[in-house]
Amino acid sequence: MFRTSTSPDTTEFAGKRAIVTGGTRGIGAAIVQRLLDGGATVVTTARNASDETPKAATFIRGDIGTLAGVQAFTAAALDELGGVDIVVNNAAAARAHIGGISSIPDDEWTDALDLNYLSAVRVNNALLPALREAGPGSVIVNISSGAALTPAPPLAHYAAAKAALNTYSKALASELAPAGIRVTTIIPGNVLTPGADALRQKFADAMDVPLAATTAGIPLGRPGDPRDIAEAVAYLASDRAQWVTGVSLTVDGGELPVIQLLPEPSRHESRRIRSNSSTLVSATNSPSGCRGPAPEAPDPRRSPAHGQTPGPVSAVVAFQRVRRAVGAGVDAERAVGRVHELGASPRETTRWFRFALWTALVRKWHAIRL
Repeated sequence: MFRTSTSPDTTEFAGKRAIVTGGTRGIGAAIVQRLLDGGATVVTTARNASDETPKAATFIRGDIGTLAGVQAFTAAALDELGGVDIVVNNAAAARAHIGGISSIPDDEWTDALDLNYLSAVRVNNALLPALREAGPGSVIVNISSGAALTPAPPLAHYAAAKAALNTYSKALASELAPAGIRVTTIIPGNVLTPGADALRQKFADAMDVPLAATTAGIPLGRPGDPRDIAEAVAYLASDRAQWVTGVSLTVDGGELPVIQLLPEPSRHESRRIRSNSSTLVSATNSPSGCRGPAPEAPDPRRSPAHGQTPGPVSAVVAFQRVRRAVGAGVDAERAVGRVHELGASPRETTRWFRFALWTALVRKWHAIRL
């Protein structure tokens, strides 16, 4: 559960003018509210307002998925504010295609790039003269996604657009630094929002697992709250981050680094993985109730019983076995128990199981090869 230890400084953004795209619900609404709480004047946009849209913000209905829509919105926002000091590009949307990359229609690739990447480029270009006029201390914060770092085939179009946003943000930061304009990126992990919840439900249904399983194993023990991202925006937009630019801040409860640090097995280790990974999906039933014969004894040099963390080979074997077990329909709890028997620590097992759930679906399209 998100904890608020102190009230925001109501003067932190006093006199600041902020524009937030996609600020009517979820992460965007939380960002708008946080800036308002800090004393900023905020304008936001989306196709429609919602019950979550902060009432103190000025809402301008618009579609920033097109150049004309961006030009109309930014002109209206500048008329309302008289300038701008803080720009937060949060607008985003995606639809998962369970059939894989080849099932994503061409127009959805274009739409994904327009809304999730080019909207930020266009908004920033339209607002740059006003940001330069505001002078040093002006800030652009682009909201990306963990999908850019761990792309799944059903969301390849969305992930590609967000990856482009990350690269663009880094280049823009270098260009604008001499003018004193800072540019940063936030990469959210699994945050509970209406849009993300719908995507997670679709994945859970496709894999026949509970919805809660899609956020299991986050090291800090819970999925994200939109306010987690809003607090990160508040930091990056404030003078507390006055020497911070060009960075991508991952806010995910510790989840993504585990995936990024997946070790590359050697040729010998790969053969060992392929040889060992079939034991869990045998047609026979083991005494523990999980399909497959009893596992081989864990390597004592890597066993938690000897007070050591399992090494890279153990981690990959654990991942492979859970992934194959889930893909074969083995009960998830029993699969985790079996991997723990193989020598993976409870913490490690949970992390790799979390990754396995997301990639079990990918395995159906043979999109991942270890």
